[in-house]
Amino acid sequence: MRDSFPALTFKAATIVLLTLSFSGATSFAEKLVEPDKVAPEFREAAEKRRAEQLAIINCNNAAKMANVLPRDSLKFIADCIDKASGRPSDISATRK
Repeated sequence: MRDSFPALTFKAATIVLLTLSFSGATSFAEKLVEPDKVAPEFREAAEKRRAEQLAIINCNNAAKMANVLPRDSLKFIADCIDKASGRPSDISATRK
């Protein structure tokens, strides 16, 4: 009985760790906000957040499709989000 206990504990710990590692992989991802599932007083903010999330996702996909280097991806995505929102992408463009 003593010899089988450490083996059983090791097997149980291995199963638990594997289960947690596979199930927890997607739990850290931020989910898209669904405006229909929030309280009415927060619906407008939820719609804005969903639009921001979709713009970020679309710009990330555009960066991947354009094969942007990782060191340049932040600027590419920031410019893409600015274009999507209609804001000027460069601060100097707003100064005259």
